[in-house]
Amino acid sequence: MNEQSSNEFFHGSSFMQGQNAEYLENLRLNFKENQNSVDSAWQAFFQSLESNAGEPSENSVKPSWTRQDWPQQPNDELTTALMNEWNTDSEFAIRAGQEINAKANEANITLSNDAVERAVLALWQISILSG
Repeated sequence: MNEQSSNEFFHGSSFMQGQNAEYLENLRLNFKENQNSVDSAWQAFFQSLESNAGEPSENSVKPSWTRQDWPQQPNDELTTALMNEWNTDSEFAIRAGQEINAKANEANITLSNDAVERAVLALWQISILSG
């Protein structure tokens, strides 16, 4: 119950409540247009908000609880296969690409380099999965 009463005290005493939002917004707009149009206390308040607005502090860039190792980069075969980042054996890739191009030429089919690379990758993945 103590937390409840503290919250009620805060809500009762704080000037930054939802019902004051329009008033505060208009006050800030007046301040931006003419700083002397608001009371000196409000001038100090708004100036304190703007003093470091363009310079984020170290704590404002990331929350203090941010993990340095996050997001974690996956390092498993499934992810590398899905991301098309397999580290294929270059000798296998060259030989497979030549065979695919030869078969395509026999059938009078023209393949783009991208199609050959995808086919080589698929063959390499099948060879890895089959053992």
